Amino acid sequence: MKVIGKLFLLAFLFSSLFSCKKEIDPEENLVGTWTVSKVEGQQIINGNPGFSAADNNPSGTISFSADATGQQNYSFSFLGTVYPQNDNFSWSATETEIIIDRLLNPDLVWTRIVNESNKQVASYDIPVNASQVIRYTLTLEK
Repeated sequence: MKVIGKLFLLAFLFSSLFSCKKEIDPEENLVGTWTVSKVEGQQIINGNPGFSAADNNPSGTISFSADATGQQNYSFSFLGTVYPQNDNFSWSATETEIIIDRLLNPDLVWTRIVNESNKQVASYDIPVNASQVIRYTLTLEK
């Protein structure tokens, strides 16, 4: 009987140690100032990929503060045209999305592709018309 009790106790301790899964706060990795290291744009027409462009050397940063506010101050260029991005925003995050709430503009819902402490990759769609969107993918690094 003692052996069964010890085995039961051992099994209980083993399952307690290995069944505990640390809950990861989806916002934890995001807080801080990130350098924008790549911006990609992909035209999507009726669900099919079209023209694409990338800027592998954009300049500037995006900051996510712990109080759920942020600031973007970066620019990128496609085909010789510079697109400055300067805006304050509020934000929230889940494991799969980052929601950017911009005053006087529609919210941006970024789909998280990479969520690491030193690298974030996310994409979002900007509607052009009923059949076309431009999908932007941002790579952020600390």
